[in-house]
Amino acid sequence: MAKNKNHHLIKRGDTWYLKKRVNGRWIKKALSTSVTEARRKRDEHLRNLDLYGSIDPPEEPIVQEADPGPLFGEVAERWARIKTAQVKGSTMRDYRSSMP
Repeated sequence: MAKNKNHHLIKRGDTWYLKKRVNGRWIKKALSTSVTEARRKRDEHLRNLDLYGSIDPPEEPIVQEADPGPLFGEVAERWARIKTAQVKGSTMRDYRSSMP
């Protein structure tokens, strides 16, 4: 079976549109009058959708925080201290054996 090169593309008049359902809502965006240019823009918009959750990329670049917060091991130890009073000893041993 041949691959549909115009997936998520529809043509109305002379213009190609991107039409995709995202989180239960339809997104429709005019792309181009050229099918080749429309495919390129569609691919770019779908890539942005996967990366950022939106068709348009964010205005400001995403920057890593200076303080990344506690490490997983630290959070796991705090969780284990709290959980010790809530579960049986054998369950806690199982939990601790699976921790790094």
